[in-house]
Amino acid sequence: MAHRIRQEDVTALVSPLAAVAEVRTLMVALQQQIARAHPRLVTEGRDQGSVVFPRAAFKIYLTATAEKRAERRVNQLRAEGQHPDAAKVLKDIIERDLRDMSRKDGPLCAAKGGKTLETSELSREQVIDTLEDIVRGRGRRHQA
Repeated sequence: MAHRIRQEDVTALVSPLAAVAEVRTLMVALQQQIARAHPRLVTEGRDQGSVVFPRAAFKIYLTATAEKRAERRVNQLRAEGQHPDAAKVLKDIIERDLRDMSRKDGPLCAAKGGKTLETSELSREQVIDTLEDIVRGRGRRHQA
């Protein structure tokens, strides 16, 4: 069932549901409860450092152009045997970003006190290396 999380019909529901205050409140409380039970937890999501874990030891905002994220998403879906419409994937990403940035509760933004990592020109391995460098305090290995 975990494979469903990135499928189009599921991702289309995430942003509208995330804008519902009651859903956000419940999800934040549940995520914080999980983190208390797992103090070395690593999470990812559009509000993890800004809303859910504002006092996290490391808050890293990964970003890339909409075009690069669409390209990556299309490649991922194709690798799963799907046949996505690249133009629609890009349109959906742009619309979701706008919706999430403009929502009242927990808008999409970089967390205060966190780092921003622009990944458009980085490979997956370079992103992982850079994240490791940040966490281990070595600075940025790869320049974007």
